[in-house]
Amino acid sequence: MSFIQDNLDVKTSTDVAQDCSAKLNLVSCKQGKLADHAMESQQPSIQTFRIPKDKRIFAALKKITAQWKQEASAREIRAQNLELPFAKQQSAVACSIIASVSSESFSVADHDSTDYIALNSSTNEVEGIAIVTINKECPKIERIGVRPSNIDLFPEDRPIRGTGTALITHIFEDLNLGDQKNKNLELNALYGSILFYEHIGFFHRLRGCILKAVGFIEIAKYENLGCIIDEKDSEAGFARMTISHSNLEKLSKEDQMTIKNNRSCLDLDEIDPDNVIPMAITAEKRDAFLKNHQRSKTGVLTVSAELLH
Repeated sequence: MSFIQDNLDVKTSTDVAQDCSAKLNLVSCKQGKLADHAMESQQPSIQTFRIPKDKRIFAALKKITAQWKQEASAREIRAQNLELPFAKQQSAVACSIIASVSSESFSVADHDSTDYIALNSSTNEVEGIAIVTINKECPKIERIGVRPSNIDLFPEDRPIRGTGTALITHIFEDLNLGDQKNKNLELNALYGSILFYEHIGFFHRLRGCILKAVGFIEIAKYENLGCIIDEKDSEAGFARMTISHSNLEKLSKEDQMTIKNNRSCLDLDEIDPDNVIPMAITAEKRDAFLKNHQRSKTGVLTVSAELLH
């Protein structure tokens, strides 16, 4: 797929403060400009860029996200100890999980993905990251993570708004430029992020049910209802069977309950705070979103990242 490069043409270094804020120091070639492209006086608070496959930049981001991991873990524990409302505790859990996996994402600079960074345009502090992969079926957002203090949990928090939205906007625009533009974009959302993605236009990818242990004598009954055998365990005398959501919906309520009342039934579409929720967004919904969300244009920037410490 083709993307227009929109990376940083700057010398960079990284600072991580004791309060876990982190910044990439950007030294552009002329004062008042980002690379050779003039920056307007009124810039949005968040600007996003694709990250070049540069080991030095990955090392800097690994350091930053490692600090996020520590901060997010401490905030999750504090949220539990203070017995914050359930929604805020779930947001703290989601932030901690994403921060943990994000710190591992920058271990290598040659993995097959498109990586994004969100910077505070006033301070150059890193406010968020995103990782997108492409498989045979469709593109997928592997993760979107934001600086933990951007999750509004505690009275002293002063979150920078719009980081996730800015990253999503950049991803949508890039998809429109490539051969994936007509395909659904998928992701697995944590419970605390569902409302954010629903607001953007993502829908739940319904998957149906799994029957983990159907006795051999009952296989025919469930096959007649539209279930398919995934595997058989001859020694145990059980089979694992599945039925898609679309086929489940075709059944009468009585037949649906026959499947769901099976003791080994796992409803894959039941929303559980402890599980990820598969979601997707169509090309049409992405276009509708972009009509109301335009990313700040800073021109096409080339890559010459140097002197990362």
